[in-house]
Amino acid sequence: MTKTFKATLRLPSPNNTKVQVALAYKGIPYEIDSVTGGEPETIAKLVKISGQPLTPIIEHGDVVMFGSDSILRYLDANFPGPRLFSADRDEMKAIEGWESFHKNELMGALRPAFEVFFGGMQGPEADANIVRANAAFYEATAVVEKRLGEQKEAGSEWLVGDTMTAADIFVACYSGFGDLPEGQEDWNPLWKWFNSKLVLGDNRELTRGLIHRVLTLLPAPVGV
Repeated sequence: MTKTFKATLRLPSPNNTKVQVALAYKGIPYEIDSVTGGEPETIAKLVKISGQPLTPIIEHGDVVMFGSDSILRYLDANFPGPRLFSADRDEMKAIEGWESFHKNELMGALRPAFEVFFGGMQGPEADANIVRANAAFYEATAVVEKRLGEQKEAGSEWLVGDTMTAADIFVACYSGFGDLPEGQEDWNPLWKWFNSKLVLGDNRELTRGLIHRVLTLLPAPVGV
């Protein structure tokens, strides 16, 4: 009997979209329980499932797991389909390098903009934060563009190896705030706001292509 795979997600958080992209890429059917907000009843629900208040959370048979990067590893270790990680030691280290990059450089670049959106910041202080976010984002994506240029010369359109890996999912789900595929910005208020404030910028065509290849795997929300 096939075990039901359930994903509890708070969309459009990039850590949650990473799981959705990975599930789609590996062709894993799943039930989704979409939660919103941080009300006490929502937090209590998440804690009851996994013992902690954050999403994403997966339930697969007797297994309950939280943390997007851990979940991607679980998917790769337990399901067939395209590989998210690599059996090659050097490629695996490279993928983990991009994992660190998206957590530090990319998230660090976006943080001032998140402070504006979630903190209700307005006026000159908010404007200054957006300027800082765009400058840091442009600098961070220069690293992505350079790597993709090197890969293009080697005949690949991906960050590591010749196929899409977790490295591409890590980077695209955060970089996508600067250039979502057409129409996706209307899926939720957060993406719409970021689409109007954050700019991927010039000389980022390879990065833009990567973002769009990865994020087109995202299923449209119900009703869109």
